[in-house]
Amino acid sequence: MTIAAHIPGKHPEHSFYYWCFRGMAAHFPDHHFILITDAYLLSTEDLPPNCTPHLCSPTIKNGLLRYYWYHLKLPAVLERYQVNCLFVPGLYGSLNASVKQIMLIDEMPSPSGIAKNTLLKRYIHKASAIACTTSALEKKIARKYPIVTKRCLITEKGIHPLFIPHEDAEIEALKEHHTNGNAYFLLVITEKNKHEFRKVLKAYTIFKKWQRSSIEVVCILKTKTSTPPVQDFSSYKWKAHIHFIHQPTIQTAAALYAGCYAWFDIDGEGNLMEEAKCAMQSHVPVIAASTYPDVPLESYIKMEITEQSIAEKMMMIYKDEVLRNQAVANAHQFIAPFSWPNMYQQLFQLASGENR
Repeated sequence: MTIAAHIPGKHPEHSFYYWCFRGMAAHFPDHHFILITDAYLLSTEDLPPNCTPHLCSPTIKNGLLRYYWYHLKLPAVLERYQVNCLFVPGLYGSLNASVKQIMLIDEMPSPSGIAKNTLLKRYIHKASAIACTTSALEKKIARKYPIVTKRCLITEKGIHPLFIPHEDAEIEALKEHHTNGNAYFLLVITEKNKHEFRKVLKAYTIFKKWQRSSIEVVCILKTKTSTPPVQDFSSYKWKAHIHFIHQPTIQTAAALYAGCYAWFDIDGEGNLMEEAKCAMQSHVPVIAASTYPDVPLESYIKMEITEQSIAEKMMMIYKDEVLRNQAVANAHQFIAPFSWPNMYQQLFQLASGENR
């Protein structure tokens, strides 16, 4: 069987779909996988031998280009490789292609990525299945787009395979490079939560007053610019202890997760749940202002988005080794059932029609 998947985005290696179908190809070596990108040609050196990368231009930058790409450009590619099944990363597809199409959704579709209602109905009718990676996502999509109600399947999924404990020597080298060899707390700063960062700075000041510790703070910036998210950062007393890394590679991010003393979520709305799971799989404690759907409260330490609460949690996790170890153990127990092979099997059954 030949299975094709659209791997979207300018940086496919950051995409869930890249890691999903790269792993699925390795899991089913007797089948051919076509990984189709629209902006960047994947390297065969990083793929299993049964994977063929294919770049299909133009780059999808808006709804009009998506329509042109899916309906006029993609069908010829599918015919060339004699594809049996196509996985698409959203609530859309190719109305001109005759192959079986499965919508695989890993994040809430943006309104700008959804076609007008008449086309959405046709896409839904065209799809042989709609698969959501989590139950929480399926519920959100069903509320937002009632047309998919009773059509969605839940596959669950594994946690990103790079986010695992790293060797001590690698961690020490990472600290020497980024934090002068010191331990560090890690945060992910996005466009949605960057307005809360000033509270982190004030909390860190409080923490330093309470505890004369060398522990520092590293911030992964998933923001449009590489500048600190507060304008007067240059005047901050402890600025030498705060480090910013803008849009790191997925390999660097995984190493930063594995090396941190604790991972902090200042989002408050659950938008970083997948990142939290990555931290848990890396065997580091998670301290979060969010309440994550479907994640037991004992798997992470809850805080409020206030300077006092953040400072208290910094102090607590730094001083209480028993609490830290228990948080890691509870999180490890929670993530144990997450399995990529189980997901691969479910997706393969959808592609082959064994579930129907």
